[in-house]
Amino acid sequence: MRTQVKHYLLICLGWLFVILGAIGAIVPLLPTTPFLIL
Repeated sequence: MRTQVKHYLLICLGWLFVILGAIGAIVPLLPTTPFLIL
């Protein structure tokens, strides 16, 4: 059960970084590249 929680946590964290990277492509003060590389 612990591995399932870790799996879903990492998937949610990955999507969060993709969304932040997409927002960073629009907003000039937010960097895009570090979020998409992670």
